[in-house]
This record gives sequence, structure tokens and C-alpha cells, in this order.
Amino acid sequence: MRNQLFGVSLFVDLLPPRLAFAARLLADMLVLLIAAQVIRAAFAQITTARFTVFLSLGWPKWIMAALLAAGMTMVVLSRLLEMAVNIRNQRP
Repeated sequence: MRNQLFGVSLFVDLLPPRLAFAARLLADMLVLLIAAQVIRAAFAQITTARFTVFLSLGWPKWIMAALLAAGMTMVVLSRLLEMAVNIRNQRP
């Protein structure tokens, strides 16, 4: 996330180390919250759009929503792992 969210790292690098850690943790929590809401929306799409298709792909919408939910689940898992590593490295 440090290399991907340039705006976050630009401002966080200017903070003292303890505040930088807290700011990165807050950014991770916001990413987790957004990903959780996307997963919730994808499940709502799966339950309501069983027989509709994307016109450009011809695939059922529920398949695309399931792929989106799987991708966001991977984002959540990667952020949790990264947060655990950061917390472990922050402790003395």
C-alpha cells in the first residue's frame, strides 16, 4: 500500500514515527472498511441479479460480482497480513 497510495505515503512520511505508524494503521482500516462494503454490495448483486448479463461480456452478473467479492477478500487478507507485520515490527 505504501507504493500504491502515493498521496498517503507523501504525507505520512512527514510525520514523526509514532504518528506515521498510527496514520498507516488508519489508512489500512479505511481500506478494510471500503473492501468490506464492496464485498457486501457484491453479495447483494449476486442475490438480486441471477439472470441478467453484462452486455459487453455476455457473462451473468452474478459471476462478475462473485469475482469482485473474491478479489476484495484477497485485498482484505493482504491488508490484514501487512498490518500484522507492521504491528510486529513496531513493537520493541
